[in-house]
Amino acid sequence: VDIYRDIMRPYETPLLAHINRGLRHYEHGRHESAIEEFLAAEKLDPENVENLAHLATAYGALSQFGEADEAINTAIRLDPLNVEVRVGEAILAFRKGLYAAAEVQLKAICIQDSSHGPAHFYRGEALNRLGRVDEALKVMERAVQLQPGNWRAYHTLGMLFDRKDDRERASEMYRHARELNYL
Repeated sequence: VDIYRDIMRPYETPLLAHINRGLRHYEHGRHESAIEEFLAAEKLDPENVENLAHLATAYGALSQFGEADEAINTAIRLDPLNVEVRVGEAILAFRKGLYAAAEVQLKAICIQDSSHGPAHFYRGEALNRLGRVDEALKVMERAVQLQPGNWRAYHTLGMLFDRKDDRERASEMYRHARELNYL
């Protein structure tokens, strides 16, 4: 994937360009590059809470929890009701291994915004890690509806179907995950 194909689209502000590039890096597992973009965006608008939430989740993916906590706490102080801030806080709890707390937060977000793909994905992952397979299956199936390009969601579905002894569906999900994760 050439993430630089659209360095800056005509309708993008420099702030939005940095955030969008950061999100593309994050989605492809390049968390250090994502952090660089989110930090560049923060210099342009230090109070952009959605960018701060993205920055926190990227730091969390690298287990840099001090920096992650600082970013998410700033975002919470600025706008505690913002959905992206709440999702960022829950993802950070998930990254810290606080699966039950993350699941409770994400469940509330999924009820409030039933079309939030990342919230469904991380809730499904938390449920999986808590051993709540049937609930995880339902939530993760919704996640792939919302994020059809999320190979990790298909991989988790494969694991969940394996746990249910449905080898055919598991194989289908693993195949789909491999097709999407061509790197």
